[in-house]
Amino acid sequence: MRLKTYFNAALLCLAVSLFAACAGDNLADNNNKENKQEIPQGVRFTINEPKANAKSRVVINEDGTVAAKTRTFITHTPGMGADAFWSDNDYIWVKNNAGVWKKSIYTAITTPDKKHAMFILPGKLSDYSDGCSVIYNMSQPASSPLAGNPEYLRIDHLQPKNRPNDFSDAGAWGDAGIGKAKLTDAPGEFVFQLAHGVSYLCLLPRCENAALGQNIILKKVKLLGDHYLTATFCNFAADGSVYIPSTPPTGVPSAMYGNIDSDVANFPLTNTTQDITKNGCYFIIVPGTYNFTITYTIKDKVTGIETNIEKKVNGVDCKAGEINDIPAWIDKDLKIQPPLKYYYPMAAQDLYHNHLKADGTYDGVEPQYGDDRYWGSATPNPVFNTIPNLNEARWYAAKGDAHWATITRVMDGHLWHINGIWLKKKAKIMVDEGITKEQMESGYPKNNPDDKRDYYIELPGVVGSVSSAPLLNTSDYFFLPVLYEKIAGGLYSFAPDGEYWVGGIYFGSLTFANIISFNSSEIKAVQTEPFELYSFSAYYARQFE
Repeated sequence: MRLKTYFNAALLCLAVSLFAACAGDNLADNNNKENKQEIPQGVRFTINEPKANAKSRVVINEDGTVAAKTRTFITHTPGMGADAFWSDNDYIWVKNNAGVWKKSIYTAITTPDKKHAMFILPGKLSDYSDGCSVIYNMSQPASSPLAGNPEYLRIDHLQPKNRPNDFSDAGAWGDAGIGKAKLTDAPGEFVFQLAHGVSYLCLLPRCENAALGQNIILKKVKLLGDHYLTATFCNFAADGSVYIPSTPPTGVPSAMYGNIDSDVANFPLTNTTQDITKNGCYFIIVPGTYNFTITYTIKDKVTGIETNIEKKVNGVDCKAGEINDIPAWIDKDLKIQPPLKYYYPMAAQDLYHNHLKADGTYDGVEPQYGDDRYWGSATPNPVFNTIPNLNEARWYAAKGDAHWATITRVMDGHLWHINGIWLKKKAKIMVDEGITKEQMESGYPKNNPDDKRDYYIELPGVVGSVSSAPLLNTSDYFFLPVLYEKIAGGLYSFAPDGEYWVGGIYFGSLTFANIISFNSSEIKAVQTEPFELYSFSAYYARQFE
């Protein structure tokens, strides 16, 4: 579900009272006595509202439709929410009677909550008339050829996030408002409103795996749109609309961006539900309807592993002066790696059964005859009824189109990179090779098949190659990881290869068993080296897909 926040018209437009006076009037005497900076002479403008605020939110469904109910969103405290409060670095522009934009020359914050501010414009009262235009636009750097013209807006494609749930950098990123000053009945007093022309996003990530959430942080966010999101030369029209013109102004380099990159200051992801105070991230964009691809880069604080989480949100109607809230379930597609158990062939229990220390590592006690972990039990573990037989294993090795890959999995509440292979599922092999389930299980190859069930395969077995090319569509494949085991300190040790039991145990004076073995270059359905009786190794056992 996507949530949309509307700037209520009465709240969006910034109600401003302007008190004007000529140089030499007594207005300067009313300033804060503690302010030791000399206040310049000029025309005084006072504003009694934040730069921007958002107080009502409307629930938006995934398809972009408005839900039946709305809810009130309480105004956040300064520095902690969607309200953007004034600072003494802010300034405004007012168009004088000569049609020239004048920039304020002095700013004072007049209340402790930073909701009210006073600006002084150069000149005298008679320089400004009823209906004069007012703009709040701080986006153009001093080096820009457009720095003196507030009718051009720069929306930055770099919008770093230093604090969660903080909207205070909105002006630097490209926030802007425009309005008309109106004379009131009070002598020398003007009132105007600022309508905001840009659109806003608030990303709200969460991690529903509570154990994982304690160990990961948000490092970066990349916002990609299907058309331009920002530009260095947006038009800020007299009606308040913001758009990217087809050609840049004369002498201005063209710079339009379909993406916004944001470095994030290690925001926590400890919240299992939306929590704007933990990791809310605001963005400013050109109004429009977009299909977004949002990439979150997360990092495990212990393992150091980073991974990108991609989310697609389509048909987002980004209107001027509105905030679209976009929730993101960060760990939704992060799979938990189940423990892969080692077994001696036909054992009743896995090697680690009742032999793990308090930290989860193996105690090293090898099974002896009579132990339910020992090979050849009269009641083998049910997993041995699910493993592929040797005929199926040969098909997997020869026709499974193995691809080497490194995937990200969650183990013990941490991110891990695990090597292994993507292998075609049984159903896909049958379709591609034109064989039935019975044919795959009863012999290999398709023509003149020989049946190796309940027997051993002569060396070197059936060997297939493993591709290093990325597999773009894994829907018809399943993943087999390499060998790994837990070691001290809560970490894992990974082997360069994987070995899995397949059906067919041959008992004789020499003992054989069959496995699928793979590394980054080849996959084999092969017998283990012949062992003297009682000298088996322990390998993984699991059902293949």
